[in-house]
Amino acid sequence: MISFKRIGHLLNDLDKDISFMVEYPYIDKHYRDSYYFYYSSKFLDYSRYTARVHIFKGLIDSYKAMEEHPESYSGFFIIRPLEMHPLGRSMISPNILKNKGFYSCTTNEKVHIFDMSFNIESFPHVAQDKETHTCAESAIWSILTYFGGKYDFYKTQLTSDIIGRLNSIANHKLLPSKGLTVEEAATCLNSSGQNCMIYSRTKANRHDFASTLQIYIESGMPVLAALGNGSEGHAIVITGHGKFNYSDAAKKLLGTNDIWKDISYYKKNLVIIDDNKTPFDIVSPDNPTEHYVQCNNMKLKAIIVPFHKHMFMDAENARELMAQIFNDKFNGLQNFGNKWITRLYLAPGTSFKKSVHDDRLLNRGFKEFFKYMLLPKFIWVCELYKIDDYEKQKCSGILILDSTGDVSLKSIICYIVDNQRIIQYDSDSWAERRQMKFNFCKEPYRNNLKEV
Repeated sequence: MISFKRIGHLLNDLDKDISFMVEYPYIDKHYRDSYYFYYSSKFLDYSRYTARVHIFKGLIDSYKAMEEHPESYSGFFIIRPLEMHPLGRSMISPNILKNKGFYSCTTNEKVHIFDMSFNIESFPHVAQDKETHTCAESAIWSILTYFGGKYDFYKTQLTSDIIGRLNSIANHKLLPSKGLTVEEAATCLNSSGQNCMIYSRTKANRHDFASTLQIYIESGMPVLAALGNGSEGHAIVITGHGKFNYSDAAKKLLGTNDIWKDISYYKKNLVIIDDNKTPFDIVSPDNPTEHYVQCNNMKLKAIIVPFHKHMFMDAENARELMAQIFNDKFNGLQNFGNKWITRLYLAPGTSFKKSVHDDRLLNRGFKEFFKYMLLPKFIWVCELYKIDDYEKQKCSGILILDSTGDVSLKSIICYIVDNQRIIQYDSDSWAERRQMKFNFCKEPYRNNLKEV
């Protein structure tokens, strides 16, 4: 008797106005990989085939309806022939979830049905089968599939690839899987082409740890998080954050004597990919497993951040350099009046320029200035908001740093506050500072995360 409990939980979390189409028999690459390197060797007989369940928004009951309404396609999930763990991988649009009100990084996948093609924007999710992959392997697979789908220079990986990479470093039996340590997970990602950094949470650094996590989230970088409660552990992928009240955040962040504070220090709910839950679950950063029946008191212990290929400066160093600039005696934010909220994130240079081109608030002169600016593949960007303008999301300044640089003022590409422009630091002094004709006014950059 196959247990459909997990599938039932998934269906309960979807909107009601949807249609399904079942494709059977279906050859799923993820399950077929697990079948050939593991299940085919077992004494019991397992089928090689799965069912793929397609989801459509609204009433789609015929081939013609699919053809006329391709925008209604909302993703799929796989049903595996595994008695206790039938739910397989999925790509489900967050727009058909009941639980909305968040921002998350997503990628695209092309899906073929009959002779038609559909595009689905989501984040890869797979439920563990507790034999070839548990939570850690599932999280690694999700991250590698995300990067492989989003960037040409990364490759997607199957479960057998992940196990193969672990064979040379693991000092224990890998099958059936018993999970991975933080170090093993990081090594697996590193060997797959993702240069990783591990950040561990301690009592002394808990505020900076939370800030570092939020900066990476704001940068659209999925983070593998290790949870634990002393006796048990779990792994999830953090892909975004919940919506929050801008006015409330500004009031709580800035104290009486503060000139500026980065929004990463404001506590926001996390959007996660958890192999035991529906994709895009929204949880508290203080207790991400609070909705579990058991093990509901796990805390964030560490995060593993897979860096982009063309990125060297990490979030901690970018935050340190940002603070050095904003606290500078002559060019710091105290010299420009007001109180400030800052927003630090990583962005692709080309995507940033496109956002500048589409910006409805930015002056034409500034658009031309950014248009011809030489930028590396990725840049660290810090938007500056006057305290009264933060709720309106109207940016009044910007700092751009070279993500391939070091923690020195030489990494400054551009620094603008209102109508003041400081664009270069030469050796030991600011090289240029001049008045601009118009005040700087810009919309927030929103290309890293999808709003749901």
